[in-house]
Amino acid sequence: MRIGRLALVLGGVLCQLQAQTARDQARLQDLGFVTMQLSKLHANFFFQLDQAAFAQAASTLRTQVSTLSDAQFYVGLAQLAAIAGDAHTFLNLSDSAAASAGFQTFPLNLLWMDDGVFLIGAAPGYAQAIGARLVQVGATTIDQVVRRLGAVIPSENPQWLHYRVQDYLRGQQILQGLGVLPQDPTSPLTF
Repeated sequence: MRIGRLALVLGGVLCQLQAQTARDQARLQDLGFVTMQLSKLHANFFFQLDQAAFAQAASTLRTQVSTLSDAQFYVGLAQLAAIAGDAHTFLNLSDSAAASAGFQTFPLNLLWMDDGVFLIGAAPGYAQAIGARLVQVGATTIDQVVRRLGAVIPSENPQWLHYRVQDYLRGQQILQGLGVLPQDPTSPLTF
């Protein structure tokens, strides 16, 4: 009886290792594709960016492939695209492709105004907060969150960053990938 349980446990461990190996291989393929395509498809990806700095950032992400959560890995890919500082070249973490990869959005609509980020629409359970200013995400102030989001949102001016921030603040996995929120199903936002 014990031998049968041991075989089951060992078989389960082997399946987990195979799944992790397959996941890591898929991530390495994604990383290779993104690094190759950025420089291949962009007219001058390295206009403002040192090639060695880009190669180092890609290498660092490659060494972390097996230890990162999905959110951290895909946010890392977005950071690679954003490192060039070209607002027209980015990995969108808030579109339908991101949603199919597991990126979820909070049922909120936010708007950046001169005096902060405000809730302008929400699902019925959150409607009482409409009109309130977002001041903190998890334990991180909104100013710090915006700085971290700047690493995945390439921008050439503050207006573009603010425009994209109001959308990316709704992305739970984006914020988790940046370390702003823990890898939890619930996410505290303070208005």
